[in-house]
Amino acid sequence: MILLSSALRPPGHLGIPALAQLCGEVGGDGLALGAGFWLAMLPTLRAECAGVGVPIRVMLAPVPEVPLAEGKRMPHLAAHDDKEERLAAVEHVRKVMEAGREAGAIDFAVHFGRVAMRAPEAEVMRSIHRSEMSEGQPGARALTLVLEERRKVDERVLDACRRSLEDVVRLCERIGVRAAIHLGNRPWRAPGPREALALLRDFSGGPVGLVWAPARLAALAAMGLPSSPERHAELRRVATLVHLSDAVGVHDDLLPGLGECAAEDFDGIDVNVPVILAGRADSSAQEIASAREAVENRLRQRARSAAS
Repeated sequence: MILLSSALRPPGHLGIPALAQLCGEVGGDGLALGAGFWLAMLPTLRAECAGVGVPIRVMLAPVPEVPLAEGKRMPHLAAHDDKEERLAAVEHVRKVMEAGREAGAIDFAVHFGRVAMRAPEAEVMRSIHRSEMSEGQPGARALTLVLEERRKVDERVLDACRRSLEDVVRLCERIGVRAAIHLGNRPWRAPGPREALALLRDFSGGPVGLVWAPARLAALAAMGLPSSPERHAELRRVATLVHLSDAVGVHDDLLPGLGECAAEDFDGIDVNVPVILAGRADSSAQEIASAREAVENRLRQRARSAAS
C-alpha cells in the first residue's frame, strides 16, 4: 500500500484542491495527512479526496485544529520539564485520533516534538548551511555543545516520552486505532532511535509501533548521531509504517531517488506495512508518479522474493 503524503501539496498553504488534484493525477492507495494540514479542514479534504477515490489512511498527531497565531506553537509530548504541556499535547492527539478514526484512518504517526535545550537550533543550522562545520569552526563547536547537552537530558526526555506514550496507548485502546512513533530528525527533537526502541520495549504487545524513516536516520547521522546497522535492522523489525523520502545532508524531505540516502530495502518489514511517499511541495506530478512507480517496483520485487 503506497500513500501520498500531504507534504507533497500542503493543503494549508496551497489549498485543498491542489492536494485532491494531485491524488487524482498520481493515484495511490490513500493519503497520509500531516505536513501543512490542520484538523478543521478534515471534512472538506475528506470529501474532495473521496471524489477522486483516494481515502485517508494515516494521520500525523498532534496537529493544530486551526492555523496557529503568530508566535504560538503546538505543545510537545516530549516536554521533559512541563507536565501540563505534555497533557495538552495528549489532548491534541485525542482530537486527531477521534476525528481521524471517524474519517477512516486507523494508523497515526505520533511525533513527540521538541526537546527544550539552551543550545539554539537556528545558530547551528545556519552554520551547516554555510558549510562552517569543519573542526575548529564555530558551527562545529556549537554542534558539539548541542550533542553534549542532549546526552545530559536523554533520560529525562525518555521519561517524558514514556509518560506521554502511556496516555497515547490508552487512547489507542479506547478509540481502536494504532500509533507509530515518528523519530526525531535533529538533536532538538525526540525520540532518537535508541529512545524509540526503549519505548517500544516498554509497551511491547500494545497498539504501538514505529515509523521506519531511513532519510531521518541519514539526517541524524549528518548531525553527528549515527546509528549502527544492527540498530537499523531492529528499527525495521518494529516498523508499522514506512515514511519514504530521501536526504542530502541534514535535509530529509526530498522525493525518493533525488538525494544521497542509501537505498535501504524493506527486509524485516511486514509486507502489509503502509508506505508513505513523501517529498517537497515543489515536486512535479511527473516526479511524484515516477517515484511512486519506482517504489512499487521495489515492493513487487520484495513480494516475489518473499513468495519464492
